[in-house]
Amino acid sequence: MKLSNVLRLRLSSHIGSMEILGLFNVLSTSVPRVPAFESMIHLETEYSHADTVLKFLQFTPNLESLAIVGGWFNKVNEDAFTSNLVPSCLLLHLKTIEVRKFEGRPEELKLVKYIWTNARILQVLIIQSGTSKTIVALEKKTQIMEMLLMNPRASTSCKVKFQFPK
Repeated sequence: MKLSNVLRLRLSSHIGSMEILGLFNVLSTSVPRVPAFESMIHLETEYSHADTVLKFLQFTPNLESLAIVGGWFNKVNEDAFTSNLVPSCLLLHLKTIEVRKFEGRPEELKLVKYIWTNARILQVLIIQSGTSKTIVALEKKTQIMEMLLMNPRASTSCKVKFQFPK
């Protein structure tokens, strides 16, 4: 129950997947079944499994701000993106998403697209490119950004900011 008081949380990649999955098991079987992080408004994660990030969002119904440190995604479990159970924070509260170290990998793009198509009141999506500064890399990332913008989005008023390395 004390977890419900957490306002801001940073999940580091140093936390192992077994510890995170163990936490989910405890949270999903707790009585009463109340969202564990109901007060949380900001989450920053370096965690390497997109499907685990989405599961974690199920326990943060009032989340307003999400920062994802990318460039590290492992293979994505496709079931995470086809589930009809969209985290309520995406539908009702999430206003700002920042994706750092974005490299344009398919796994990263799938997570961004999922959030893009489900976050109904999203106001700002910030995508910070990773470290590659070559012209070819920047052209590839620009193509990816254009492709992303062509996808339908849940929030038509969302402003998108792309930041490339200097």
